[in-house]
Amino acid sequence: MLFRAFVKIARGVLRVVPVGSLRLGARVYELAYRASIPHGATEIEVTAHGLHLTGPAHDKFMMPGLYGGYYEEQEAALFTRLAAASNVIVDVGANIGLYACLGAAQLPAGGRVIAFEPVPTNLDFLRRNLDRNGLLNRVDIEAAAAGQASGELVIHLVPDNIALASASATRASNMRSTESVSVPVVTLDSYLAVRPDRLPDIIKTDTEGYDGYVLQGALSTIKLAEPTLFIEYLPRWLLECDFDPTKVLDMVFDHYPHVFAIDEYCRRVARCTKADLMRFGSAGNFHCANLVATSRPEHLAIIESLGVADRICSRRLSS
Repeated sequence: MLFRAFVKIARGVLRVVPVGSLRLGARVYELAYRASIPHGATEIEVTAHGLHLTGPAHDKFMMPGLYGGYYEEQEAALFTRLAAASNVIVDVGANIGLYACLGAAQLPAGGRVIAFEPVPTNLDFLRRNLDRNGLLNRVDIEAAAAGQASGELVIHLVPDNIALASASATRASNMRSTESVSVPVVTLDSYLAVRPDRLPDIIKTDTEGYDGYVLQGALSTIKLAEPTLFIEYLPRWLLECDFDPTKVLDMVFDHYPHVFAIDEYCRRVARCTKADLMRFGSAGNFHCANLVATSRPEHLAIIESLGVADRICSRRLSS
């Protein structure tokens, strides 16, 4: 109760931007979260978006954000609405299962989520969270990464941060990673080619800079099924994975007439152009880190019903 009261007061003071957009604000919330954890606890269960989610108590970003109610609010709200108007969702980088659970809970009868998560610790939480929420029978869990070609990939783990595991050795060094795992990689095109009943209505990818490779391995599926895309777009992280951010924008804008930035900094969804996004150059964590692209009338109607700004904010965060 004390933590919730603190969150309410602090968010009132910092209401100009979401807490995750400010290092100081995020640090304040993290400290409050830490003070609320029982001594010696290694795991913690939080209630977020109507779900019960368990994760590591030592996590410094996602778990405090979920506990405080500010983690990806705009993304989760929009994803939930779109999931209700879909049948199959592919979740690449499912982590502990926030979006897999949201999708599985909202899909109509007979709907299916395919969740790709290669990190063993995250996989364990993913399965447990789906089971805890009574959703395990609606999700196919794939213990693999999705990429441009089948093979193996080394993923570097980040101490005390389950959300930032990355394929980038540069990023691993910057984040003081001391552990890594070798994981299998499949392409979405090859995976879905033998599962014609699983062609997706939504593809969500959040892979800490590896997202360009995910899209390259799904281009045939994108052309065939025209799924709505949820994409993490962070130019610097893409570059750290040796992927040109411009190529990501080319793939998106070449295939989709409607592209939106989910603008956590200004708390809105905004239309954007390729030029809008290219002006961020190689910026790291700027405020519209997630994009939604669609050509589906039913999904476009949902997005527009939530209110859409005609442009993204001009502010930028460099790191």
